[in-house]
Formats: sequence, C-alpha cells, structure tokens
Amino acid sequence: RPVSNITGKLVALVLCFSVSLVVMLVLLLMQKPIGTIVLSLIVTLSFTLICASIFESGFAFFTVYLSLKKYKTGIIGKSSVSEYGKCNIVYFDDFNIFNKKSVRTKGLKLYDNNEIYKILYHTQAVFSKVGGPLKAVFEFATSEMVHSNNVDVREISKEGICAIVDNRTTVLIGTGSFMRSRGIHPSYTSADLKLEEAGEDSIMFIALNGTLGAKLYVTYQFSSEFERLAKKLSAHGVGIGIRSSDPNINNKWAKAYGNNKRCNISVVRPTLKDSKAQD
Repeated sequence: RPVSNITGKLVALVLCFSVSLVVMLVLLLMQKPIGTIVLSLIVTLSFTLICASIFESGFAFFTVYLSLKKYKTGIIGKSSVSEYGKCNIVYFDDFNIFNKKSVRTKGLKLYDNNEIYKILYHTQAVFSKVGGPLKAVFEFATSEMVHSNNVDVREISKEGICAIVDNRTTVLIGTGSFMRSRGIHPSYTSADLKLEEAGEDSIMFIALNGTLGAKLYVTYQFSSEFERLAKKLSAHGVGIGIRSSDPNINNKWAKAYGNNKRCNISVVRPTLKDSKAQD
C-alpha cells in the first residue's frame, strides 16, 4: 500500500530526529563539550536511522497483515505482497473450496439391476485415491461397509477418471461425454439437461467393466467461507482457479457456476504423478 509506505517513512524520520534532539538537549543540560555533543548527535542519528529503515521496511507489510487478520488470512513473507498483488488468478485445491455441507448428492439411479453396494464400494475406492469433495461424501455413505485400498488410477482426464479396483474391476467415473468416448452411451432426460444448464447440478455416470451401472446427481457450491473470499477476489479482478480430479468440477461447470456467481473460474487437473505422490 503506497499510503502505508509513505506513512512509515514519515514516522521513521520523525522518530529519528526526535531521539537525536532529546540526546542533544540532555548533553547540553549536562554542560558537555561541544565536540562531545556533536559526536553524540552523529552517533545517535546514525543508529536511529538504521533502526528507522528496518521499521519502515516492515511497516507497510505490518499494516496489510493487520487488515488481513480480520478475515482470518495471512501473508507469509514480505515478498508475497508484491508477488500475489500482481496475480490475475489464484489457484486453490478443491478441498479448500468445498466442504461436506456445500457438496450434496441429490439422487442415484441404478441401471440393469446393479446392486447399490457394488456401486458405492467401487466409487468410494476411486475417490479415496484421487481425493476431492466427494471423498468425504462416499466415506460417510460407506462408513459401515468394507473398503478397498487396492486402487490403480489409470487416467485423470478433463471429464472422467479410469481406475482398476482390486485388480479385476475397471471403473469409469465421469460425464456423459466421457462415457461416450469409451463406447458407453448414457441417456439424458430433458430434466437432466435443464439441471446441467442451471450450473449448480452435475450428473456423474459410473460404469463397471464397460457396463453402465449408475447415474448420480451432485450439487456443488462454494463453502460459505470461500464464498466471501471469492467475492473479494472478483471485486479486484482476480480469477479463481480450482485444482481438482473430480470429473464434475470441469470447465463446463466452472463457466455456468462462474456466471451465476459473477466470477471467473477455471479448472486444472492434477497429473497421475501428482495423484500417486499423495499415497
């Protein structure tokens, strides 16, 4: 902040000369020789100027810190002020944006008499590996079920995930277009199309060993805490980037939801290497 920086300089200079003046007056009252008074004045002024330069360099940063503290936010290092002040977009991991209350499943449709146990078991296994907001949702839904730790994630694309669970079941999770790219053709109702166009609801398909197993309706919204931060960033022309493996959190969703919230949202996918590094 330029104003804070100028204020810091003025305060520092005033303190320097005030301390030097006090020292000079004390020596005059003590009737010290002029040479001693001048030497003491020079030493005092030099010392206070050094201290003042240190004070001034951190004053602007300190005032920014006090302002951010009100919003439970901080800055690590003075260089962060200039570094992030020039950003056009700031990226966040999805678990910092969504929480259990802001991500809700609104319905599950099973195909070909699939058992709900099989769908939940394999879907939970995949999200336990790739993470994201649905990880906690499926862990809660399967809290009384056996979980699998044998998951090999083969692909994380823009709109889908491919993984092998227990070395025998190929699990595909993603959007309708992702399923069609794998030779699976899910059907959409007119109500489905309206939900996706609204921007707050996503439709996720789940296939086991090449056969469509289920269709899940999910609603994603920013957590109330992040909602406030998003408004402040948008007000200053800063876009929001989301780093997520969740196939529902994609550019189509980002565009629709961003239009609703009047903010610029983009999505990036972690690589398989990043995903395996979290194991």
